[in-house]
Amino acid sequence: MKQRLLFSCLMLCAAPHADAQLYGTQPDFLGDLGFFKLFTFDPDTLTWMDGQTLDLPGFAMTGMTAITIHPKDPIPVPPAKPTELEGTLYAVARLSGVSGRVLVTIDPTTAVVTQIGNLGDNFATLAFRDDGQLFGVTGDGASVPETLYSIDKFTAAKTLVRSLGAGADGEVIAYHPDQLFYHWSGNGTVVFESVEAVPPHTVSNIPITGGPSSETFGAHWDPCQMRDPDGAGPLPAQRVFITAHGPNTTPSFRFYTPTGVVSDVVNTPPTGIRGLALIGGSLCEVDLGLGVSPTPLFPAANDPIQIDFVVDNTGQARAMNPVLTINLPASISAATTTGCLEDPNGLPTCTLKIDVQRIDLVFGYVPFRLSNLWRGRSVSVRINGTFNGQDSTLTASVASGSDETEPADNSISLDFRNAVFSNGFEGGARSSEQAPFQKF
Repeated sequence: MKQRLLFSCLMLCAAPHADAQLYGTQPDFLGDLGFFKLFTFDPDTLTWMDGQTLDLPGFAMTGMTAITIHPKDPIPVPPAKPTELEGTLYAVARLSGVSGRVLVTIDPTTAVVTQIGNLGDNFATLAFRDDGQLFGVTGDGASVPETLYSIDKFTAAKTLVRSLGAGADGEVIAYHPDQLFYHWSGNGTVVFESVEAVPPHTVSNIPITGGPSSETFGAHWDPCQMRDPDGAGPLPAQRVFITAHGPNTTPSFRFYTPTGVVSDVVNTPPTGIRGLALIGGSLCEVDLGLGVSPTPLFPAANDPIQIDFVVDNTGQARAMNPVLTINLPASISAATTTGCLEDPNGLPTCTLKIDVQRIDLVFGYVPFRLSNLWRGRSVSVRINGTFNGQDSTLTASVASGSDETEPADNSISLDFRNAVFSNGFEGGARSSEQAPFQKF
């Protein structure tokens, strides 16, 4: 009873917006976690971050069997069709009293569910090709089981591509940018294979090394994080699929390489997670920006000074391990930092401290530290010191382990001058545009 009461409070009392980029859902909206229909996870540690309710007006959803993400790049569509939005989740919903399964979209920001159409059979998984074409595979309980279809994402109309027919219960596909779908099938003896995403859609078996003997519930390609699933050490880490597993064992997350090497359990979700979708999961491209603001704007000699930096990421993917490098001039002494993992000594190298809240079923929302800066997030760093009044220049730059799309705004320069300016102020800190806060 204590947990049930806490669950209610979590839903009604907290509910901050979930920032995680990795999404999953449940095959059955039953039990203590039934009200969580959309889950978010940290894509690096695979820690459960938050959950959302979902509603489809006029229908009772009993579960979702698949979820995937619209590709990053906008796809041209005929004018008569609706505009495709980046970051739209597509899912397969089970509706009470409705035969077959229904293709829907989910806005992860608003949790609004929109019905597209009935797929006419029991689909178990969805994935987009990089040109925006949607595909799905039917489950073993379908009228036409274990079959790959292309799907019209505007009408839910399906077109036969080919029979797969490998393995027992459990069908999951995930797209890889090498123009292949990777296919998991089986509950016990797991079959892993690649399927060409374009005709003739050739299937190639991939032997599994170290794999689980349980059904794969979801998968998504992660181009950003490098992993070493087999712990080989000298071998270079590989880019991997994130996979969710169940139900024969405790639900778990693992990593799969395209060559079939499987990691040990990385983390355990709160329930069986069906389908995975990673926003920003097509390319590891980020757009970091750096801003600075001194206080006071015009310090006198021997004044205390505070310098605030803001780092944000407006790119598609998460910025891996971002670092702020600050070259502090000799005119500022006794400087300390706040907002760095190295605090109070985050000079000249400041590893950004990225703190958020994650949900905990016992304690509610608790602090959690991320290693990477998700898109749409910003973090701050503060320097406190004493200014001696001498002419000097501060420079700073931010970088990460990801592909930067606009490096021009990753650096700043801030002048401290001991001179009488035409406006009558003496001394002061000036950016190139003499603004109190400037992002370059």
